Amino acid sequence: MMAAGCLTAAAWPLGGHRVILGAMPLLHAPLSVRGAQIVDAAGNPVRLAGVNWGGAHQDGLVPAGLDKLHRDEVARRIVDWGLNHVRLTFALGTFVNNNGSLKTGPADAARLAANPDLAGLTPWAVYQAVTESLTAAGLAVIPNCHLLYPGWCCSDADCNGLWYNGNWPASTFTSTWLLVAQRFAGRPLVIGYDLKNERQYRAVPDRLPATLRQHGRWDAGR
Repeated sequence: MMAAGCLTAAAWPLGGHRVILGAMPLLHAPLSVRGAQIVDAAGNPVRLAGVNWGGAHQDGLVPAGLDKLHRDEVARRIVDWGLNHVRLTFALGTFVNNNGSLKTGPADAARLAANPDLAGLTPWAVYQAVTESLTAAGLAVIPNCHLLYPGWCCSDADCNGLWYNGNWPASTFTSTWLLVAQRFAGRPLVIGYDLKNERQYRAVPDRLPATLRQHGRWDAGR
């Protein structure tokens, strides 16, 4: 995991010592917007300081490190560092096939060695369990669609630059986000959705003119 966002007070372990980065209070959800500020349930301004937890968007299909630490311990450490949210990545292909149907195969058990209760679950079910652990610890979660198909991001030739390509239609992007949003509806600590990581028009030069004419509409490329 690597730090992301506004860091102004967490204690970060370094050589057995704690280095102060910034101590953010946990969030009192639900959040809303008032003018230029994000405010909590009591109307108090909040600042977000968090980490990016990758892995589920890559070939292993689950958040990295679940073979080393229980997910509850990961959440505890993030809270102890003084951070208050996690950007939790995935790829469309982590959860679904390119036609939008759910994947039913289990996640690699070796990648879940420190979380044996997750053995036999699909990557989508693992993702839900990790989200539950994070929010149970008081952390906010922002699901992030990092890629279309799992792998490493990003290159000009990987066809992952937009929310669709020749094999992954925009309809699958939409239906997958509906799956995620409906699952976490009513969960006030799932505070937002990072729809697509780093849109890169240069990655799909043959589709660029049409995309620009449509002003980047999310339903382009159906």
